Amino acid sequence: GMSGAFGVCLPLGALIAIKLRRFEDLRRTRALILHAFVQTLGMCCFSVGFFAIYENKVRKGSEHFTTVHSRFGMATLLVSVFGAVAFGVVGFRKTGVAKVAKMSEHAVAQTKKWHRNSGTTVVLLSWVTITLAFH
Repeated sequence: GMSGAFGVCLPLGALIAIKLRRFEDLRRTRALILHAFVQTLGMCCFSVGFFAIYENKVRKGSEHFTTVHSRFGMATLLVSVFGAVAFGVVGFRKTGVAKVAKMSEHAVAQTKKWHRNSGTTVVLLSWVTITLAFH
């Protein structure tokens, strides 16, 4: 779950996004779809891993979010959902959100910037969280 999400899917999706920026044609659209698919798969892996860990603690009667690792994990989750995912869905015109909301070009550009910055933050937070898992 968590290893698949933060060790494979989310970094791979970020690399796909970085590489696609140089394209302006159908390849860019295909790469964006692949980026969204890989990131969605990563979030699914994250959800499964989070649920398994949470339920295991419930069964054992342990408290939640007591370690530095778990707190960084929660921060990673929050930035993932409220930063990267939300800005990605809102700022991508093909989803219809930017179009339906009649967002200006400037607002779309700002949203994409926030999406990229929060995505970078997720990758960095996940590396810290993974490192803390070994302590």
